[in-house]
Amino acid sequence: MKLTRLPRPRGEPALAVVSHDLSLCQPVEGIARSLDAALADWATVAPQLAEVGHALEFGAARHAWPFSEQMAQAWPVAGIERMCAPPDGDAAAADLTLVVWTGALPRRATPDAIRSALRLLTFGVGVPGQGGTLAPVAVSPDELEGVWTADGRLQVSIRCRPAEGPDRVTGREHPQGCFEVINALGEASRAGPQPPGVWCFGAQAPVVPVRPAGYRLEIVDARGGNLCGRIPGVRTSPS
Repeated sequence: MKLTRLPRPRGEPALAVVSHDLSLCQPVEGIARSLDAALADWATVAPQLAEVGHALEFGAARHAWPFSEQMAQAWPVAGIERMCAPPDGDAAAADLTLVVWTGALPRRATPDAIRSALRLLTFGVGVPGQGGTLAPVAVSPDELEGVWTADGRLQVSIRCRPAEGPDRVTGREHPQGCFEVINALGEASRAGPQPPGVWCFGAQAPVVPVRPAGYRLEIVDARGGNLCGRIPGVRTSPS
């Protein structure tokens, strides 16, 4: 399942489900009025959101809208307080970022318990809240099948596309460094139970290949599709 936030005339943006190919969306205010409301009752809400996603895929959604990334509201970053940095303080590796929303983690959580606690994930460039930019769509863990390594890391590929002009792929897809997810969350839980929260991970080297400013990154899923929408505002040095 893929989720985004759409603007309301007043108040907090509305949660919406997005189709797998990012072409359609449907607001789900009748299921959860906000991201926080969905996360607070995830066991009940997630299956209902998945049903909406299924309906979008098979043309059965009753209130579907065309979706464009420009419609999406930014994900909240105020709750991101914990940073799992890349090894050896490699600041450059933090150019590519993973943000993970989790449920509560028990003390000394096992890998299976950690996987069960994963709620949503999205990618970005830089650190959220410190000049970073996140993708417009967040995904549930099932959307990431095929990109987990055997030892519980996430390894993704990226594409670069121009922010303006013809929508063409520039260069080939590049395998990227892994995000240390399962082991890092397990290490955090050694200190004691962890409440539901938001975690930010920097990628381990190799990092995003440098591109001129004016490009947007796409994170590629196992089937070659655009996973979370384009990450705007990529400002890197020419290669």
